[in-house]
Amino acid sequence: MADKIYELKPAIAEDEEFIYPRLDTERGYIGRLRGDFGKTGIEYWSTWETENDILHTVDFKIEFNDVMQYLTEKSDLPLLKNHAATQDMCKNMDSFKIKDKFADIYLFKIVTEKYTYFIRCFCGTGDYNFYIFAYNNEKLRKYKDIQLVEKHKDVIDREKFFKANNGFTHIYYNPDADAGGQIVYNEISHSLIWDALANDTSSDGFFEYIQSHCNQYLIDVGDLDFHDSFMSFVDDIAEFEGCTEETMLLLQDAVQKDLYSYSVDDNGVMTVWEGSSILCTIQDVSKKNEKDLFYVAVFEMRGISLDE
Repeated sequence: MADKIYELKPAIAEDEEFIYPRLDTERGYIGRLRGDFGKTGIEYWSTWETENDILHTVDFKIEFNDVMQYLTEKSDLPLLKNHAATQDMCKNMDSFKIKDKFADIYLFKIVTEKYTYFIRCFCGTGDYNFYIFAYNNEKLRKYKDIQLVEKHKDVIDREKFFKANNGFTHIYYNPDADAGGQIVYNEISHSLIWDALANDTSSDGFFEYIQSHCNQYLIDVGDLDFHDSFMSFVDDIAEFEGCTEETMLLLQDAVQKDLYSYSVDDNGVMTVWEGSSILCTIQDVSKKNEKDLFYVAVFEMRGISLDE
């Protein structure tokens, strides 16, 4: 069986907060390994310190030992083989660097399915040459996602409506979820918009009906897709915003244009179309009243009273 290959990546500025021991547990911090190469540069001394016994599982220990073997001997360019190897990797790899009063500190990371390892390398003398800080990915993602939401707290109360193939997608952030927060996607079809209008033409009743009958899916804080989904929600420009009467009317107009059309012949006969099918015909139509008659016809054919 071939040895597993772990991708050693340069860390980024946002990773710096994870290369120091923390007493809190919400980040998923498991523990750290610190070591040095002795006076000769080819020795190997290390000490492991567990911070969270619950996360320090057999599964983690097996992977961590494998990662360490990779970094010290199995990799084609083992970062922690000896002092010279560490120094060469730090200088030649485009790693993230922190200026220290004694010497530069270089940061790397390895991310696996379940764990993340942040590696802090110091190429000077008289101190530990490396630290490895291990984290549980599930808890680390959740911590980062919560920080991301806090960073954008000024916009998370928005409710956005985006055009979709057969209607609209209503997206908002729910802070009260059991998971600690979630992005909510409500898929709203053309038919559902008409059904909601037929049920209640007030904006409160309209959106309550939509919420109760739409297809809905959720992405919780800590899920793999949360970060990208949340940033799309924050950054993307919506067709409409807010569950207001104005949005209800805009949705109504949009679905009407998407589903229905009309034509008026030379004899003043209007033909109202639903897709490629004739919905109805209306006599004695003029340029002045054609739009109003079209609007009334569509609503009446959908069973919606305009008197409510």
